Amino acid sequence: MRTDNRWVIAIAGVFLQIALGAVYAWSVFRVPLAKQFGWSISEITLTFTISIFVLGFAAFFGGLWLNRKGPRIVALTGGALYGLGVFLASFSRDLWWLYFSSAESVSVLPTLFQSLCW
Repeated sequence: MRTDNRWVIAIAGVFLQIALGAVYAWSVFRVPLAKQFGWSISEITLTFTISIFVLGFAAFFGGLWLNRKGPRIVALTGGALYGLGVFLASFSRDLWWLYFSSAESVSVLPTLFQSLCW
């Protein structure tokens, strides 16, 4: 594969790594969410649990998809879906919506990581 501008790939790799690390920053949001919506810390922490659970299953399917389609389409689609999930999570007013949007955004992270390793 010939690449005319390798800096674009390097910068995209940095952004992908930031996205991958963002899921582990979840603890920063626990207390503000508890204060804002009156949810318990355990209810909010369940979001992280669901996210990590989904992350594990998505890694398998993301690897299969990567082998079929290649890293470029997988990384672009995964990045767009991750951004959509974070955007949807910003509209959370109910716990079920927070659970759903967080699981959706995190489900594409393995594909982003696998694309970066490719």
